Amino acid sequence: YLGVQRRQDLKPEISAAVFATKPPQLLKPIVKAKGISLILVEEIIQPELNDQLRYQIWSELFGEWVINQIESVSGVTSLR
Repeated sequence: YLGVQRRQDLKPEISAAVFATKPPQLLKPIVKAKGISLILVEEIIQPELNDQLRYQIWSELFGEWVINQIESVSGVTSLR
């Protein structure tokens, strides 16, 4: 059991399958190199833009901007 997962925490092929379902639904088995995943989607929680989420988004975007600025000045591309 993984609990609540965000879209960006899932691999693209799994994310596409999860967010195309109508919960509650058991997805068909997903075969991976390390085994098979069985995913039960209990619910999809719609995000709510509150102050905490707004700050989190702002922080992530600002962090990316700072890294881009440092890379453009120094020519370093390994900060990510």
